[in-house]
Amino acid sequence: MFRMRALARPRTIAWSRVMTVGLVVVALACGWWSLQRGVAYARLALAYPAPLDGQEGMALWEAALLRTGQPLYQPVTPDRFVSAPYPPLHPLALAIFGGSTAPHVFWAGRVISLIAALLVAVAGGLLAREVTRSRLAGVAASVLILSFVPLQLWALRIKPDMLGLAFTVTGLWLVARWRDHDSPPGASGGRAFRRLGLSPGLIAGAFAFACAHFTKQTLLAGPMAAGTYLLLLNWRV
Repeated sequence: MFRMRALARPRTIAWSRVMTVGLVVVALACGWWSLQRGVAYARLALAYPAPLDGQEGMALWEAALLRTGQPLYQPVTPDRFVSAPYPPLHPLALAIFGGSTAPHVFWAGRVISLIAALLVAVAGGLLAREVTRSRLAGVAASVLILSFVPLQLWALRIKPDMLGLAFTVTGLWLVARWRDHDSPPGASGGRAFRRLGLSPGLIAGAFAFACAHFTKQTLLAGPMAAGTYLLLLNWRV
């Protein structure tokens, strides 16, 4: 009986791997057409010299205020109104990296959102790999994220959503990898943090979540999920 169980276990593992590969192939096949459509849309959106969203012009104006040394959050007066409904991190990124007007004024701001969307896919793939211990699952997760239509649309808008989401998913990945990768033996930096009762991975994750909050103040689901995970894992963390 024990011999039969020993023989059945490798077969189960083999079938599990075959099913994993099959699911990844299906995911890549289903996401390929959507990826092609997303690439085509990105080319059109980057070349479009007019607003794709009603807030794009306002976002660029807020960045221009910072670039000229003016405050972002100003008192409302009859002759001047600055909306500024979001925290300052996205306008600051636009002020630093989005000042170019070539080939048109909206191009640099959309590129920032597009890079943030790619970071979301990379961090999401790393998170899936960390949870499943499968590189194929990580690749499939990244492809499915990039083939998601709402992400393709928001990735070409000058808005804080993609940048904030990139920080959030990065924070989730850092928290997920903390247990196995944080403070390896012989790492002096890890020992120093340990003496202070701190964890480098968790500090980095907390910093990412803080950046997400200062990009868009409603991005609370990520840190709440991470906090719940840590409490269930080890309430003393």
